[in-house]
Amino acid sequence: MKLIPGWLKVRHIFLGVLVAFWFVIISLPVLMLVLAMQGELVWNPIEHREYRVWLIMEDDQRGLGYATKHAISRTSAQVCLVNHVGFLFWQGDNEQVNTDYCECYSYNDGILNEYVGKCV
Repeated sequence: MKLIPGWLKVRHIFLGVLVAFWFVIISLPVLMLVLAMQGELVWNPIEHREYRVWLIMEDDQRGLGYATKHAISRTSAQVCLVNHVGFLFWQGDNEQVNTDYCECYSYNDGILNEYVGKCV
């Protein structure tokens, strides 16, 4: 004997997704206000992974910059990080200036010490 009909389960899943989507929509103004007040938002979910968004408010350009960083190789002596940097301009020169680059740093006791060079 089924206690909960099948259509009710689908309905609950749909409502759960709808509530999560609504929470994201409601959170956007708060995030934009924090971005306007602080100039940047940075999130480090785990070691050597970073997400960053910042405002660009120059005389001739207005927009957002964003960067992501994550480790591609790690040894006991060094860690290599891939960086992706991009820009979204609503005023000024909109040419593609997005870039990716990789850098290696010496690594000791969880601290990045000094720049070693480009990734091989």
